[in-house]
Amino acid sequence: PRPFNAIAGKTDSIFPVDQVEIAYQKLQHIYAVAGAAEHCGLYIGDGDHRYYKDGAWPFVRKYFA
Repeated sequence: PRPFNAIAGKTDSIFPVDQVEIAYQKLQHIYAVAGAAEHCGLYIGDGDHRYYKDGAWPFVRKYFA
């Protein structure tokens, strides 16, 4: 699978973080079965629904730079 990084906020009312974590666990299992667990990431920021550069740029640099 291609590298994937989910980014969410702890207080996001659009995508509740508990549901994001459930979906991520399922996806992480799929990546693990495919032998690519290290290519699947999740970053949870301290705020609401917004852009988290600290969660995005390290991932971009690692896989696309």
